[in-house]
Parts: sequence; structure tokens; C-alpha cells
Amino acid sequence: MNEPLAHRFFDAREAANALTEEVEDRILSIAGIDPYGGNWPWQDFTYDGYDRSFELKDAVPGWRPTQEVVDAWLALGFSRFWICYTDKTEWYWSIDYPAGCETANSIEARTA
Repeated sequence: MNEPLAHRFFDAREAANALTEEVEDRILSIAGIDPYGGNWPWQDFTYDGYDRSFELKDAVPGWRPTQEVVDAWLALGFSRFWICYTDKTEWYWSIDYPAGCETANSIEARTA
């Protein structure tokens, strides 16, 4: 039996929302942050499917994850992650750069 398109659409959205919440809770928990405490060092999450990364948006300048947190976040299967700070600087971490790397956009913003 073919389920109506609208039913499949809403079922998929609900599943995606539940998975997004699970991912975000895991990212926060790994960092030792209570997912429901509301006191995060960043304001929002975004995701990029083209490179399978996540971004932490509007982070407090200077906040950095520990190397243990970096390793655990990368072990979730993301190719990389970015932290975009409120002062317009950016850093990213990946399997190739597990110690982190400041981006060209960040250096430009910092030196402008």
C-alpha cells in the first residue's frame, strides 16, 4: 500500500527533528554542558550536508573545546566542525587538523 506523500513527508520531518535533537544533546553532553541548562558557550547549531560538518554559531570569543572533546566530537562521524565566534573569528577542527586551525576569514576579521 502506498502511503500518501504528505504522510511520508511529515514522518520524515519528525524523524529528522528527533535525530537532530539527539545529535545536539550528544554534542553538548560530550562537552560537559547540560543540554537543558540553557547556559551554552554558543547560541546555535547549523549543519552542512555537503561536507558532513556541524557549526557552533555565535560562540563566546576565546571558548575552545578540550582536545578530549574534539576527539569525541570527531568520533561521532562528522568530517569537521566549525566554531564561529561573535567577534567574527572562526576556527575549525577535522581529522586532518585535530588541534584546530584558524580560518582565513577569521584572520582577516581579526586584522581588519
